[in-house]
Amino acid sequence: VLTGDLLIPTQALPKKVTKAQRAIINTKHHGDTMSKKEENWMRIYFQNINGIPTTEDLLSYMEEMQSKEVDIWGWVETNVKWTKEMESKAKYMGGKIFKNFTIVTNCSDDPAKYHQQGSTCTGVTNQLSGQIIDKDCNPSKLGRWSYVKIAGRDQLQVTVVTAYRPCIQYNPGNTTVTAQQIRVM
Repeated sequence: VLTGDLLIPTQALPKKVTKAQRAIINTKHHGDTMSKKEENWMRIYFQNINGIPTTEDLLSYMEEMQSKEVDIWGWVETNVKWTKEMESKAKYMGGKIFKNFTIVTNCSDDPAKYHQQGSTCTGVTNQLSGQIIDKDCNPSKLGRWSYVKIAGRDQLQVTVVTAYRPCIQYNPGNTTVTAQQIRVM
């Protein structure tokens, strides 16, 4: 139930609530109330994820996107070092949930392990996945943006950009996104 800016669960939460479910429940709602998606509509979803600590949480976020009938999502601040191995895991999980699935990610080239501040993830599901005509990410490898371009009807094209702008920090700690980007530049 949505009342003003507060999301109030109408049922008791399960005993084990994933980070993804908690983030969706605790997120302030802006814009129209999300209802059942109409036929031939495209649903685009954006969220500052504020970290995906485990692959189980990544799976939970994808399941939330499926339950909300999301066609394209943009997640920023995933705090994941999107290596080829991590992208492969994400593609495998997405393939189990959606009929078709494409993911475009970007993170900095900082030599951190799994956890890395910042980064973006753009996901495209089902029918729209087959309509991608271009996809790319920030070539400077600062983890600031990724995008997809979708072919539509009547020669129309839609470009969806997932962008992350780190805040200015004058004394950044060693693990902050600002410090990572300074090291990469």
